[in-house]
This record gives sequence, C-alpha cells and structure tokens, in this order.
Amino acid sequence: MKNNQSALAAVAALLLLLTALPPEVSAAETNEVRIVKQIGLGFLPIMVMEHEKLIEKHARAAGLGEVKGVFATAMGPATFSNIFSSSKFRNANPRTYKAALAAFTEAIALINKDKKWAAQVYLDVSGDKKSTVADIQKQLDDVNIVFTTTPKNVQKYADFMFDAGYIKTRAASWKDLYFPEIHDQPGS
Repeated sequence: MKNNQSALAAVAALLLLLTALPPEVSAAETNEVRIVKQIGLGFLPIMVMEHEKLIEKHARAAGLGEVKGVFATAMGPATFSNIFSSSKFRNANPRTYKAALAAFTEAIALINKDKKWAAQVYLDVSGDKKSTVADIQKQLDDVNIVFTTTPKNVQKYADFMFDAGYIKTRAASWKDLYFPEIHDQPGS
C-alpha cells in the first residue's frame, strides 16, 4: 500500500503536533491536546495513543483532571515523521506536555510488547479493509521498522532543510530541535 510505504520510511514513526486551544485568562493548563496523524504504519504510536486513550490516562495520572486528546487525520504523503510541540505550548502547559510525552512513550512500549495487537489497532484505527493482521504484523516485524522515542537521523533532515533554505538557522545538534526531556537518549 502506497500510504504505508511512505509512512514506513519514517524511522521514528510519528507526527505529534501539540497545539492548545486559545489561552484562557486563568493560568490553568489546557483541557485539550490536538494531535495530527496520517494513516500509515509510521503513525502507529499515534493510533495507539488514540485507541488506548493514553493522553487522558496520563493527564489524570498527572493530576490534570479531564484532558481530552483530539485526533485529526491529515492526508497526503509522509516522508518524515517526528514529534513536535511549540515552546509556547510546552511552557504554558508543562504537565500536559509531559502527559502527552508519557502517552507517546507508553504507545511505543505497547507496540514493541505485542506487535500482533498493534497490527489490530492499526487496522481498527486506519479503517484499512484490504490488509490483514498478518500483513501488518509482517511489516511490524521487519528489522528496518523501529518504533522508538529516540530521534534517528534527524540532523540529516535539519541540515537538508537549512541547505534548501527552508529554515534560517542551522541546528548544531539534533538536541537543538528537541526539548531536554529526551536529550539523554542516543539520538542523531
């Protein structure tokens, strides 16, 4: 499937855009996290987050009360998947940000723990009627498909974006592109 193939090219396998509703007058954190995904195995961690309501789970565990994960599907080719949040969102909603990161981390662990289950989640959330659990599981078992929270080869993409003129400042390190919560990982 062409959508799967484009998403499978992503090593990190995720696109997580965290945006908040317009800030309220109070200093309370947001009660909604909006997450954009595409259909394809590369976005399975996001699908697991949605299916298992992991945003809600980790927000409650952080004492945030009811925080809703709102998942939207963006269509089009995916050549690069990653995790993103604005500094503004992270600074205004630090516990919500940490809950979303914990949800993503748990989704990765769930996929790696039970790939057959993850294949079924993919089929349920994507609406794919042509593939079987066995088809998807075969792809998930491919040694070249790695679900991890560790950024892989991100520096190469950042260098390309700078060289092509899409970004104005060259990142000295992959860590320039990520918040400190994952700087202890062996990224590249």
